[in-house]
Amino acid sequence: MAISSRWDAPGSRLLSNWWGRHERGTVYGLYTFAAGLASVLSFVTSLVVVGYFQLDWRWIFRIPVVLLLLGGIAFYLIAREKPEDMGFASPHDEADDVTATEAAVDANEGSLARYKAVLSNWRLLVAGVSIGFQNAARYGLLVWVPVHFLGSNWAKAGATSAVDPRWISIALPVGMAVGAFSNGWISDKVFGSRRYLAIVLYMVLAAVTALCMYAIPTSDIYLGMTVLFLCGFFTYGPQSSFWALCPDLVGHKRAGTATGVMNSFAYLFAGLGEPIIGHVMDKHNQTSLVFLVVAICATSSAVVAAFIRR
Repeated sequence: MAISSRWDAPGSRLLSNWWGRHERGTVYGLYTFAAGLASVLSFVTSLVVVGYFQLDWRWIFRIPVVLLLLGGIAFYLIAREKPEDMGFASPHDEADDVTATEAAVDANEGSLARYKAVLSNWRLLVAGVSIGFQNAARYGLLVWVPVHFLGSNWAKAGATSAVDPRWISIALPVGMAVGAFSNGWISDKVFGSRRYLAIVLYMVLAAVTALCMYAIPTSDIYLGMTVLFLCGFFTYGPQSSFWALCPDLVGHKRAGTATGVMNSFAYLFAGLGEPIIGHVMDKHNQTSLVFLVVAICATSSAVVAAFIRR
């Protein structure tokens, strides 16, 4: 996950070069859908390597690296920086996509000027705080849901259950992947590229489903899997709209810098949130409390996102 986060800024810039404002939500939805599938792959390979092949735990880190190498080679051979490199017209010639600010950006603009321009955009900073709460909720689920379902008796999980609890956690990243694509598409097709509406909608529903998860006992396997899928769907979904906001707010020429700034908010909040969640669960000896914290973070993200209005 740490490796994938390093692709966010350059990957966002690459996508913003190829697609205009009215298509960004859908395109970024596919982008984050792929990132969500990476989490699914991580969960599945970990379970298969350790639980079924009985290999040493170090193989969990070796197999994904091989897949990353294959992906890197394919990217190098196929991807191009901008459509003009392939003889296609720029998607940013539309009158509604090229603002006066965007047109005035110097192609050789220095890093300091670029960061100054991005950090002076208050809507981007508001979006950064909103994605911070969203990412805290996201990693709260990714880190603590396996603990909630497996606990300290993880080695014997599934011995007396019709469905192995270790596989229940797969519903979470699958829901996240599908939710990311749907949110980007909805922001384009339903809300007319007004990303904040899609973000607020999904964050409110994420809070509701997290509260439902808090009330569901771990013994209710099938209901737990269904609601956990929905919780991941709504919690991670707005990522696509957040990344599409970057070129929307500062122009595609500064999209990489804006994505990097927003990403710093995202991982700062996530890094601060996980110890807090762990402390709360230790203090009260109740792992289901993670869903209450996720609901609070999701609600906070929705409230903050309402001020973006772009």
